[in-house]
Amino acid sequence: MREALSKPVLTDADFKTGQGSSTSASVDEASSAKRLDTVEAARAALRIFFNIADAWGLTPQEQEQLLDVAQATCSLWRDGKVHEALSAHTLQRLGYVLTIYAALQILLPVPERADAWVRQPNAAPLFGGQPAITMMVGQMGGLQAVAEYLASAPTGS
Repeated sequence: MREALSKPVLTDADFKTGQGSSTSASVDEASSAKRLDTVEAARAALRIFFNIADAWGLTPQEQEQLLDVAQATCSLWRDGKVHEALSAHTLQRLGYVLTIYAALQILLPVPERADAWVRQPNAAPLFGGQPAITMMVGQMGGLQAVAEYLASAPTGS
């Protein structure tokens, strides 16, 4: 599972360099290309999210709560059926999940420990003995608080 997360999500072919093309491309073509890139970016971001969710052992309900989307939407996304750009709200939530994941990889370099952390009871005052996932699946503020807590933790370097 960890291997899938370390591979590049996008390749050079995914980016338009503009070489050999006229700078006077029509607005329609530019809008269409931007939309395609945005949908592809949404698919890539959600692939990463679901890989993290698998590593953390999240239930479908926890995945829905983390993304703050309906069960049907989450199920479609899990199956790779993403046909539009993600909302700013969803992007923000994904950003916090990625921040949490990245911070855990730095703070707990043993993958199994990093992945298990979200479910472990936590004695830090922020968590009150509860696992971080309890805060993460609630309101955006809880997800943000966990991300900020980990991002501000000393790394020992």
